[in-house]
Amino acid sequence: MFVNLPKVRGVYRYNVLMSKMTWLNVGGLVDVLFRPHDVDDIIHLIKNTELPISVIGATSNIIVRDSGIRGITIKLGREFAYIKRNNNSNSIIAGGAVLLSNLAYFAEEQEIGGLEFLVGIPGTVGGGIEMNAGAYGSDIANIIQSIKAINLKDGNLYTFSNQEMGYFY
Repeated sequence: MFVNLPKVRGVYRYNVLMSKMTWLNVGGLVDVLFRPHDVDDIIHLIKNTELPISVIGATSNIIVRDSGIRGITIKLGREFAYIKRNNNSNSIIAGGAVLLSNLAYFAEEQEIGGLEFLVGIPGTVGGGIEMNAGAYGSDIANIIQSIKAINLKDGNLYTFSNQEMGYFY
């Protein structure tokens, strides 16, 4: 079916039923579900395919059509669920697949305040950044310093400051 997919270190799965993966238990087939090994794996894929690419997280805030998703869908796994304290400052470095509630609990353990509002928000850091997740008068835009992101069009890795992201309501 997809014989020209680039060789990767991650895993390809074909014709995956999204209703088995989404929180709302809805959705048709994904042509190709890709679980990357690391950032370089994603970059290699993007630079070596012409197929459309989508990215999903914990699937807590998406509804997939019964007709499914065409092309390649990237789902970040454990390799992207890292959380660590930045020893040079009173801040945290977190991967896109970290659950927002886990980030809040880690911050509490590290005695870093300001992330408590994340406890009740479903989803991941990546999704939270994309939609500026918020509750109780605070949001991601108020706490984030910078992000690293891969452009799905050119496969290049970029770093953006909070100001460059241009959050607004």
